[in-house]
Amino acid sequence: MTTAPNELAAAAVNYASAYEWAVFPVHSIRDGACTCSQPNCGSPGKHPRTARGLNDATKDQQVIKGWWQQWPDSNIGVRTGQVSGIMAVDLDVKDNSNGITNWYDLLDHHGPASTMTAFTGGGGQHWIYKLPANVEVRNDAGTKLAQGIDVRGDGGYIVVAPSVHLSGDTYAWEDNAQAVLAPEWLITRCATPVVRATATIEQPVGGYEPWVTEALRG
Repeated sequence: MTTAPNELAAAAVNYASAYEWAVFPVHSIRDGACTCSQPNCGSPGKHPRTARGLNDATKDQQVIKGWWQQWPDSNIGVRTGQVSGIMAVDLDVKDNSNGITNWYDLLDHHGPASTMTAFTGGGGQHWIYKLPANVEVRNDAGTKLAQGIDVRGDGGYIVVAPSVHLSGDTYAWEDNAQAVLAPEWLITRCATPVVRATATIEQPVGGYEPWVTEALRG
């Protein structure tokens, strides 16, 4: 299956204008292989086409149009994290781990968390959530939530519809309404802890009077 270049270009611009996501071009699939033409490509149809990769991601529509004029068949990468205001829960089914089943087990425990969702073309799913301001969520590969469930946040990206997967299928939205705010339990599990320096107060020789020590303890 292929996607018309003008459809890819229009979608890339729309993600920047309607969703305020930072996008950039990634390689696509042509004749069953990655357009990078490397015989041993480790990430076919998913790795960046620009020199700085996800660091080139932008919301500037003119820049985006220029990229797709240069590489009309490019798949679409969306940078996750605070730059786009989103995190992605990436569900994979492979290597004897079913991320979809494990995700629904989490939802059974914590309650429904419906949001913007997509089929990845390889049998997986993306669940997109808005990030609260000033919350940092970093990439994770199956350790914070469950096996088969990756997290894409600051320093990461996802490939989105109507990009073409190595399988020949296209990425497709199941629900492309605006993403909802990530539930509290998900942020608690995935957010990077803020490390605060512990204040130390130098004690005088001989120590404090007992009432001072109690006051300092709170």
